[in-house]
Amino acid sequence: MQSSCSGTSLGLGLDDKKDSDKVFEEDGVTFLVDDAIFATTGAIKVDYIKASGCGCGGGSGSGGFSVSSEKKLGRGGSCSTGSCSSGSCGC
Repeated sequence: MQSSCSGTSLGLGLDDKKDSDKVFEEDGVTFLVDDAIFATTGAIKVDYIKASGCGCGGGSGSGGFSVSSEKKLGRGGSCSTGSCSSGSCGC
């Protein structure tokens, strides 16, 4: 979990299994979720999104992963400058 000016979000990272992890396997890929985080998020959905050619970079890009949770996550802070408030990161 990470917080930014647009709120709390989930991300992917590489890690070693710990005793406090829940383990999920899908299509030969193993996902580890810390038990305390899972209690906050509920079910987690991981999708691969193809690049659409729009957004912050303006280029075609290579796409990326979208990670969402069953439960609504808390809001983050706010920012008064940069792309979060300028609206330049959308399509």
